[in-house]
Amino acid sequence: MGLVFERMVRDFILKYAATPFLIGQIGRWWGGNPRTHKEAEIDVVAVSAQDKQEGIIASCKYRNRQTDVNELALMKEYGDAMNLLEKRHYWFFSRGGFSPAMSAQAGENVKLFSLEDLYKADQGISSH
Repeated sequence: MGLVFERMVRDFILKYAATPFLIGQIGRWWGGNPRTHKEAEIDVVAVSAQDKQEGIIASCKYRNRQTDVNELALMKEYGDAMNLLEKRHYWFFSRGGFSPAMSAQAGENVKLFSLEDLYKADQGISSH
């Protein structure tokens, strides 16, 4: 179900989300993490059409447990490993919701979306 959820997230970003820029490219990224010497993967990366140094790094978690603040640290580390974007917006999509610590991180460059947010947008009830 994880790949289907990632597809839902890409569609949400392209069709419904109030992105901070016009999207030029969207996809996923994987490569080596020089800090850990292990494979790193970012579920969704959306790059600005106007400024190739700005983008959204999105994590998609289709699981029952809450996404915690350690996921933000991991995505920042993976963004550094990707080394393509200077201005990063971190977006998190979680079926199980978010821990209080993660919720406290929400702000201008960190956005949190539940599965319900995706469904509401698709029904035209709400758009971000």
